[in-house]
Amino acid sequence: MRENVAWIFRGGDRIPTSHRDPFLYLEACRVQVDDGRVVYWPSRRGTEKQYAFNIPALNTAVLLLGPGCSISSDAVELLCAANVVVGFTGSGSTPLQGGIDSGEPHFLSGASEYRPTQYMQRWVSLWMDEKRRLAAAQSLLIRRNTELESIWKTRAMQPYLESVSPQNILASLFRFGGSASSASPRGLRGGALRTNGEHLFAQKVRESQDEATLLGLEGARVKKLYQQFQVAHGIAFERDTSERRGVNGKLTMGNYIAYGLAASALYTLGISFAFPLLHGKTRRGGLVFDVADILKDAVVVPMAFALRDEDDAEFRRAVKTVLMDIEGLRRLIEIVVELSECS
Repeated sequence: MRENVAWIFRGGDRIPTSHRDPFLYLEACRVQVDDGRVVYWPSRRGTEKQYAFNIPALNTAVLLLGPGCSISSDAVELLCAANVVVGFTGSGSTPLQGGIDSGEPHFLSGASEYRPTQYMQRWVSLWMDEKRRLAAAQSLLIRRNTELESIWKTRAMQPYLESVSPQNILASLFRFGGSASSASPRGLRGGALRTNGEHLFAQKVRESQDEATLLGLEGARVKKLYQQFQVAHGIAFERDTSERRGVNGKLTMGNYIAYGLAASALYTLGISFAFPLLHGKTRRGGLVFDVADILKDAVVVPMAFALRDEDDAEFRRAVKTVLMDIEGLRRLIEIVVELSECS
């Protein structure tokens, strides 16, 4: 089996990560290799027959393995050769453990010596320059607003925004810290919302002299986003990561899915998780948090509130469908590439 890996997944045969199925989540199964394919066998004792199901390694970006899963070394070898990022999780895809620490996102990724180097070299050059690193952090925080607006315009997100006013929420975030009359919400990407409103938030971000100030703005912005959805849905809400039901449970589940896609984007570009812009300067997964926040704001938050009473499996299916429709992984890859060129 091992001697075949090199030619089974030749570079030209691979589907680009940005075009792959975002993630696959499994529970209670054995993942192994059968006739050159990665498959999983449901762990059902007492049945006369068992059927193996194929895992399309070449078309999968992230594989999340929940409770009751085991995986063979041959399967790991093939998955890594196909550039699939593997994560080990708790029930329902949370928390992400990676066999190391549930407090940070850890993934099993390939160790190929042929990973790209140019993006990592650019990122390290940027990261070691304080001014450039701050500029990149500012750009990322502003980009979270513009991506929010762009993603909410897509047809895929419309069912999850029916109970809220996207225009009012966007205006609130764009005029962050400004007066109520600073912006007039006249539609997504329209009128004063883009010119006056966004300018106030962007100005606060660009005037920040250090990353601690940016983190303060980021935290206040997230609280405002939660507050807007709480009021729009008419429910009481307080963020509690230990809660596994309702909005909190869906937020945690969706966030870990976003972490998986962020890790896949960074792995595809060959950039280490250990060079964050905002979060976790002393935590190895900091850059995963930074990049994942783009999808957490735009996709996970609206869907967690809208689908708070739905079954967990249905929520994961809905999130997966939206991420495919909006090309979430491609978005993250393009954003990271642009940030690496920040000057």
